[in-house]
Amino acid sequence: MNTNSIYLTLAEKEKYALFLDITNVKWDELPVKKRISMARQVDYLIDDVNLKQVAALLDRNYGSLYNMYMSMVGDLQAVCRRS
Repeated sequence: MNTNSIYLTLAEKEKYALFLDITNVKWDELPVKKRISMARQVDYLIDDVNLKQVAALLDRNYGSLYNMYMSMVGDLQAVCRRS
């Protein structure tokens, strides 16, 4: 049984998968020296995202990826406001 299905809707799972994809794409872009430094400092902040590039790398439609990304940003902002 997949326990994620208990807590997340399909749209939420897709947003989470996109979040992981973006972080992995950005992480892979970094030089090894920077990755090591960030890992040692436990600093995984991503401060810029090129959605056209991410869409091309993931072979996804830019428009739908953009809409999902903006929805995800709104969700993250709502979580930050609550804390």
